[in-house]
Amino acid sequence: YQAVGRIESDLFDCGEWRNDYPNPAFVRMTARDAFWAAKLIMRFTRAELAAIAETGEYSHPDHARYLVDTLVARQQDCGRLGLNAINPLAGFVVNERDVSFENLSERYGFAEPTTRYQVAWATVDNETGESRPVGEPMTTSERSLSIPRVEDPLVRVEILSMNSAFPHWVTPVRVFLRRAGTDYQIVGIERDNPPEHTFPMN
Repeated sequence: YQAVGRIESDLFDCGEWRNDYPNPAFVRMTARDAFWAAKLIMRFTRAELAAIAETGEYSHPDHARYLVDTLVARQQDCGRLGLNAINPLAGFVVNERDVSFENLSERYGFAEPTTRYQVAWATVDNETGESRPVGEPMTTSERSLSIPRVEDPLVRVEILSMNSAFPHWVTPVRVFLRRAGTDYQIVGIERDNPPEHTFPMN
């Protein structure tokens, strides 16, 4: 539609897209950057995108409908690329003695819900950065983990996601929790980038 302009989704490929003028934000983008952007992109619902399109005051409803369909298709393409580029765990929440999380790729339907998680707990010395393992690493399909009972005020859980379709998800996510009274608070999250060859824009 001339009123909408030259925007489409049939030929658009987020992984192959390149801007005409070099932009360091894209040239130097890592898998972690793409994951961060994909999380933001996927938060928009179709209803919210439709409300945005309505501000264009198109003269024909087909024009707005086409624009929304195109934006949703591009959202899915970019979301799939960014969320699958790295261990896709997010939404960490502490509830009493448990810490829970989401697998965003599974949440949005970009991966089959078959992922298992290798979990390793440790205490951390905040002064030296040294860590001491707590128990043995375990493997689970659960996304709610019991926080071990230790005297140290700072603990860390390292989670590797194991999915045969995405072998690079074994790059760890580390979540740091500090005890506040009898409860814990999340005070930091670290993500490792997978090998560069797993991310097509590098």
